[in-house]
Amino acid sequence: MEKAFDKSSVINTLKNGVVKGYWTVEDLDIPTSGWIASSNTNEVMQSGAKSALRFFPVRMHKNLLRDIDPKELEELIEIGNNYKKEKEGNSDA
Repeated sequence: MEKAFDKSSVINTLKNGVVKGYWTVEDLDIPTSGWIASSNTNEVMQSGAKSALRFFPVRMHKNLLRDIDPKELEELIEIGNNYKKEKEGNSDA
């Protein structure tokens, strides 16, 4: 049985999202607002307490789809673009 969040399963999930038009590869280059907020380890909360996250290492944001073969990446982008065009064409009807 595979782990829920091993690197290959996460990459497959990201690929499926691109193919289905949920996001683009470029969207994944931008860290989420939650990641940005949690990576600010010097933040002081409204109560005046300092963030406890300063005691833990914060991983750098990384787009895992940038690690795959460039040819496969181009195919993914093309499939995602085609899916979006088909979806837009169906909504016009």
